[in-house]
Amino acid sequence: MKLVRFVADRATHAGCLEDGYVQAGGKRWPLAGVKLLAPCEPTKIVCVGRNYAAHAAELGNAPPAEPMLFLKPPSAVNHPYAPIVFPPQSRQVDFEGELGVVIARRCKRVSRESAAEVIRGYTVVNDVTARDL
Repeated sequence: MKLVRFVADRATHAGCLEDGYVQAGGKRWPLAGVKLLAPCEPTKIVCVGRNYAAHAAELGNAPPAEPMLFLKPPSAVNHPYAPIVFPPQSRQVDFEGELGVVIARRCKRVSRESAAEVIRGYTVVNDVTARDL
């Protein structure tokens, strides 16, 4: 089952996608008849950088001893099939496919054993960065 957000009948819904149909609140729409949205509207996006040796080497660095965390603004979220607009002043826009983990609720210092309790789901993320900015 895939959890989705979508627009149908001029309203935004949260539901699930199965067998080419999206379902929410007892209604069902063909996938072709809805507009898919980003899976969530985050308040923050926490990223982990240089978390594997090949990527660190690409950038001319050694992998860090501790995870390198950085933030992206919520406005960086884009809907499926929406265009990615490159900043005109950049000459080095890089892209990567990433695994996004959607956290279900506010949490802090979650143990490894309890991590699954706060995960809502997973999604594919286009990570697009203007490296020269």
